Amino acid sequence: MTVQRDRRDTRDPGASVGVVALGRDRRLRPQIAAIGALALLVVLAGLGLGGPSDDADGPSPSGPARTAAPSGTGVAALPSGDPQATSAAGDCDPLTSEAAPTVRLRSTSGDQSPVLGTNGPTPSTGPGPDPSDPDPSAPVAPTPGSPAEADWTVPGLERGLLLPSGASLILGAAQSACIAAVTVTYDDADAGTPGSNAREPWVVQPRRPTDEVRLGGLPAGDWVVRLDIEFAVPDTWLLSVARTAYFRVVASDAPVLAPSPQVTPAVACGPDPLGSGSPELVLVVDDGAPVAAQAGPDDPIPVEVAFGQVIEVRAIGNVCARGWSIEVSDGLGNAFLQESYPNPVDNPFLAAQNRWTLSQLLIGDSALVASIEFGRQRSGGGVWSLHLTTPGLPTGFASGPDGTVVPILPGCGQYWAQPGSDAFEPCFVQSVPDGLQPLRMEAGGVVRVELVGWSVVSWFARCGEVPESGDIRAEFVTLDGCDLGERQEPDAIAFVPWPGDRLVLVGITAERDGITAYGNYYVRIDAE
Repeated sequence: MTVQRDRRDTRDPGASVGVVALGRDRRLRPQIAAIGALALLVVLAGLGLGGPSDDADGPSPSGPARTAAPSGTGVAALPSGDPQATSAAGDCDPLTSEAAPTVRLRSTSGDQSPVLGTNGPTPSTGPGPDPSDPDPSAPVAPTPGSPAEADWTVPGLERGLLLPSGASLILGAAQSACIAAVTVTYDDADAGTPGSNAREPWVVQPRRPTDEVRLGGLPAGDWVVRLDIEFAVPDTWLLSVARTAYFRVVASDAPVLAPSPQVTPAVACGPDPLGSGSPELVLVVDDGAPVAAQAGPDDPIPVEVAFGQVIEVRAIGNVCARGWSIEVSDGLGNAFLQESYPNPVDNPFLAAQNRWTLSQLLIGDSALVASIEFGRQRSGGGVWSLHLTTPGLPTGFASGPDGTVVPILPGCGQYWAQPGSDAFEPCFVQSVPDGLQPLRMEAGGVVRVELVGWSVVSWFARCGEVPESGDIRAEFVTLDGCDLGERQEPDAIAFVPWPGDRLVLVGITAERDGITAYGNYYVRIDAE
């Protein structure tokens, strides 16, 4: 019988598979003996010498689940008091090729979605039988590829699995492939040389091949778990396809570990024991009384907020979420994403958050919608009606060469910003305010614009018109080529208007006391 080593699965980069000749691996000789004994029993049963043959009353053909290796192999039993390592599913499909399928690991707690294994070196087939060896069942020296000496692969926490106390690991195979046996070894994930201090391995052999196998639990800690997996091949008892896979498993009762690699929670994560329901969400303004989400879409009561206030969505009890999406929408059908962290695999090590500060708000009326994922197939949501007010744009004036002064009036489209937050006014059209007073002056003169109490950061000026159709006023339209100038950090706002009766838009960004405001100001200028 030939032995093939290191057969690569081209469908899965980094895969390590092999066809193992069971008769040449000393660790598996007891299995060969068991199979031979079973064959003898079958023959005796056919002769009427083997006792009852009722499969319903007798043991399964492969005997009870093997959670410890046969005598002499030095393999430890299951840890964590797991009574047995048994089949977790049942039905499976034998392999139709020598390519080993991918495998995933999950927890019986249902705390997160199964994680995909990281492939490692092909399991060793051992040095083969030695005719001069007086004790074929004795342990052999470690060989390259064995759990004790092979180079281990340590997956990152982005592929980690959280294992609460009392929960067991469940190994599953793609394509419902039949798992015949699993050797489990683990070591500290932060070990200088992973695998150098590996705990004593144990073997899990289900009563019959299955596509899911319960492996048992682990003590508290951050572990890299090595699984040497054998898959059943049809029409033969002597060959199996093997794969080595590595998993990052954190055995802990903490719902998430913080600080996390990508998002750190605003405050320490609150308790979230297994079996807890989804936490409720509230809105908090300036650390005031929490505001529960509105009862439904017909709830008319808005939450009054002012620009500059700290507005947060919070989870009751500071329970940390693993994924979230928060947005605000205006009355025009536009939605603006506030913050989003998609986590479709429900990984607890990627992100943890329990308070979401709103940093981009809409001036006026808006709807705040929060959708939060807390793991374990739990989600929370909330909707609030907001009404945001601002201090009001600075008062401005335009003056002509003869000293005539008229007010400039802001239209729609204001914007406010301060460190950590901003707010803007959504506009269906760039509307022009009513009540503009014309500034009459001689053509060729200079118009100067001033804001009261604010420092001008930048400005631009354009002239245009607002087309009218009956009683409907359209938005402000700039005339072709009517550019009256622009400046950054100017000493003053000054420009020469085109001759004639013109509507002028002056966009001004100004600053005061660390707050920046922008407004679209309008003035009508009649330069004859």
